[in-house]
Amino acid sequence: FFMGINLNWIVRWHRSPLRCWLFVTPLYIIKTHLDRVWFWPIREVSNLRVTHNYRNGVYQNTSLAMAVGSDREKFTLNSRSAYKSLAIAFKTFKNKIRSAKSQQDWSYFFEQDDFREFVPANASQPPRLIPKRTIAIWVLTFVSYGIAFHIAAAVNSDRAPRSNNAYPQPEPHYRPQPTPYYRPHPYPVSLHPAALI
Repeated sequence: FFMGINLNWIVRWHRSPLRCWLFVTPLYIIKTHLDRVWFWPIREVSNLRVTHNYRNGVYQNTSLAMAVGSDREKFTLNSRSAYKSLAIAFKTFKNKIRSAKSQQDWSYFFEQDDFREFVPANASQPPRLIPKRTIAIWVLTFVSYGIAFHIAAAVNSDRAPRSNNAYPQPEPHYRPQPTPYYRPHPYPVSLHPAALI
């Protein structure tokens, strides 16, 4: 099961045009995962919480928790430099948004909008986490394994002995017990001198 999941992930990773990234653009924070895209407006981000994770004193990664309205999103950054770049870009673009809004420079929002031509289709229906084709492949794989296991069990049951007495054992031969031998005393029995008179 796990081998199938990992193989499916590797194939999808190499065939994906997006891979897995986290971008900060002038107006959005964008997350890509293989062939899927999520985006959140920077001006709607209300809180960013950062945690640098260490193990035995060695830096491992950085956890980033972001609050956008009532939603909570979590990301993992593999290096400190990635976090520093993200933090600088986020702060710079947020200041530019505030400046453009205060100056009523609406062209800035139009020109920097990466999704101005994007029209969401089926926005009321959340996308499936697992495609139908992947589910079908997993089902067929498990069915194939089940059939193969059933055939192997049937073959092994035909070859297995029917009972514990499948191989006749010779009956034990009766041997009479030998008569016990009592060895005579090796030394003469000493008698009392009075017995010789």
